[in-house]
Amino acid sequence: MRCAKVQRAVEEAGEAQLSGPARRHLEACTACQNYAREFGRLTTGFRLLGQENEPELSWGFSERVLRRLRDEVRARESSRQFLEAAGRRVVFATLFLGLTLLMAMVLPASGPVRHHTTVHYWPQTEAAASESSLLPVGNFPPVPAVVETSFTLHAPRR
Repeated sequence: MRCAKVQRAVEEAGEAQLSGPARRHLEACTACQNYAREFGRLTTGFRLLGQENEPELSWGFSERVLRRLRDEVRARESSRQFLEAAGRRVVFATLFLGLTLLMAMVLPASGPVRHHTTVHYWPQTEAAASESSLLPVGNFPPVPAVVETSFTLHAPRR
């Protein structure tokens, strides 16, 4: 027999009233033995629960239950609102970072502000001496002039 048939027979008739093939399968199969044991515990627990007396209600019981339910609903609502606000912030921050990354990848590295050729003129001692200053010209250290140019040579025309 298959396990599903034996387990169904245990649920319907109980372990004591199984047929011969079902009983042999139950003795050989550990999974079905565990299932029969757990099912027996469950039915015993329900039988004992049915024998207990109902608890007596006290004054204000329903009000206390409703108040606790109301407090629980409020707590869940506030946590849901917090998670929604935090989620929106995460979505907006991710969107902002994604767009910034996209713009950095799409926009060219050179443009009207950035030229290929750069020329930097640093103040030299002559320029500093031409300004009105109290220091003598010889006290200024030499500063190198950086001049970068790009040009192409054309062959002379004949």
